[in-house]
Amino acid sequence: MKKDPAAVDIAGEKRPQRSGGKVFQRFLKNRLSVVGGLIVLLAFGGAIFAPWFSPHDPNMVNTQRRLSLPGTPGHFMGTDEFGRDLVSRLLWGARITLFVSITATLMALVAGSLLGLLSGFFMGWFDILVMRLIDILMAFPYFLLAITVIAALGPGLLNGMIAKADLFCGTPVNVIRESTTSYYVEDDNQ
Repeated sequence: MKKDPAAVDIAGEKRPQRSGGKVFQRFLKNRLSVVGGLIVLLAFGGAIFAPWFSPHDPNMVNTQRRLSLPGTPGHFMGTDEFGRDLVSRLLWGARITLFVSITATLMALVAGSLLGLLSGFFMGWFDILVMRLIDILMAFPYFLLAITVIAALGPGLLNGMIAKADLFCGTPVNVIRESTTSYYVEDDNQ
């Protein structure tokens, strides 16, 4: 039996091997996971390729075709009260939703990481202030806080992204701050 050089570290102790292939094999064995993964890929693909996949202009009004039933020729899911094609509107709406979700998550990650680093590095009153503000932020119900932020900033897509980023920046702050302070505490003990 050959030894895997990646499974032995410098001191000769055995390390656990990575099991990326095993996780993927387990994923493929579970039918519901595969079906869910295909649905997510289909949604992402439809959102990304909406300009090429949408059968009609999503904003084109056709009052003669308003409230068409699903299965109507040319309109697979039917039309809305203004005669706009629902498939096209769904694809273009998914595109906007994907953009807003990714942007807000990145904003929360960057702001939370920066605050966590600063809080962990500058301990003392700054750390206490940041962590108490994060505790207050995380104590509020998310929906109420989002409505409050949007009411303060005003309506709009950018303000909605800021509100969503505010909601989810608490976790990165806690994780980064804890890892930063534990690094400095371990360094001081040595």
